[in-house]
Amino acid sequence: MTQTEVPAGAVATTPNCGVVALAATTGHTISDITRWYRRSAGKSARWQGRLRFVELRQFILKHRMGWRAIPGACGTLKTFVDQHTATSTGRGYIVRVGGHFVAVTRGQVIDQMQSAPASEHWASNKRVSHAAEIVL
Repeated sequence: MTQTEVPAGAVATTPNCGVVALAATTGHTISDITRWYRRSAGKSARWQGRLRFVELRQFILKHRMGWRAIPGACGTLKTFVDQHTATSTGRGYIVRVGGHFVAVTRGQVIDQMQSAPASEHWASNKRVSHAAEIVL
């Protein structure tokens, strides 16, 4: 169950982009994801949501969802969305642009600050460094 809106509980002023990207692509709530990382991955109570790509993968695999890394993903976020937009239900992408994670579902780019088409998103011209397709 992917969504096209900023997930409830997203805070634009904290480093929680990885948690927000997981919530947008998996249908889990931000509070459930945060609780899981604090309990299972040893994150402290002060942890605000900063994650690495490998930690995102850990959550996906633990919850028995499909994860397919997209090797050689490069170019701008807008180009990535144009080439890889998932139009079918149950599929989405987690993409890293610089040090920031965004979710891409049904042509929308979602992070803790906004949900917008790729051409209108503030990160549309940022370079993609990592990307993975999430299949529920």
